[in-house]
Amino acid sequence: MLLSEFDFPFDPALVADRPVEPRDHARLFVVSRQSRAHAHHRVADLPALLDPGDLLVVNNTKVLPVRLIGRKRPGGGKVDMIFVKDLGHDLWEVLMKGGGKAGQVIELDAAASCTVLETGPSRIVVAVTTG
Repeated sequence: MLLSEFDFPFDPALVADRPVEPRDHARLFVVSRQSRAHAHHRVADLPALLDPGDLLVVNNTKVLPVRLIGRKRPGGGKVDMIFVKDLGHDLWEVLMKGGGKAGQVIELDAAASCTVLETGPSRIVVAVTTG
């Protein structure tokens, strides 16, 4: 899988980067089982929308901060990384845009870096070093 497969045009203003305040103003998508009609509401509308016996499905997923921007060393070229799978022992499978070959060091911040260990068309593995 290539990171470029996830490139598509979108308006960044439509992506939530923090919870709405007040919380009951969060958007709510309602679908009627009988008519299949749908409507947009707010969480504050929920008590008026529910009847006895209705099914309420709650999505409590959280967005993990798995995207990091790094800089190649030497050179300073920008690298966009998404950490996909923890392989253990500070090894990670990542999606990488602007990446390098095996052996490339990528500075993530003043206290962390990673080294590209393996690259391929469907897998990139890095070793993360902190401290």
